Amino acid sequence: MIFEAKYLIVALYFMRILASCKNPIRTPIFDKDGESYRIIVPFQEGIEISRYEIMEGRRNCDVNSFNPIYSSNEIYLKGNMMIIELDEECEDESKIYSICITTKDVKTFFTESFFYDRKKGYFLERFAEDSRFYKVYAPHIGGTLFVGGAAALVYCFLR
Repeated sequence: MIFEAKYLIVALYFMRILASCKNPIRTPIFDKDGESYRIIVPFQEGIEISRYEIMEGRRNCDVNSFNPIYSSNEIYLKGNMMIIELDEECEDESKIYSICITTKDVKTFFTESFFYDRKKGYFLERFAEDSRFYKVYAPHIGGTLFVGGAAALVYCFLR
């Protein structure tokens, strides 16, 4: 009985870790209005945003190479979406960009990185340049791992 309780404690500990790793910032949505661009950043309800920074990094480099190029405490919110107007300074094809969001309780979150494609004249998510395999099958692989883990936990508890 004590041996099975250890399994339960370990399983609950790992589930707690997985639940706390979830990023409350969703995938950004890009919009073009005439010549100006805007990025719409959906976020989880209950998040109170205090500031944001636009971060710039070089393509095919380390994630830690990002530097802030713009920051603001003025935030335009519409429901649970933050709307940011992008300037022409973010149209460098050799750079990738990300939005760093700081909450009122001083937690920092980053959006997925994106870049400007001159051929299309539009901003794209970074995964759009990666292989199609990852983009198409990542949710299926994640779901399979989750179901397998859940089945293993059920097996441990019911045997």
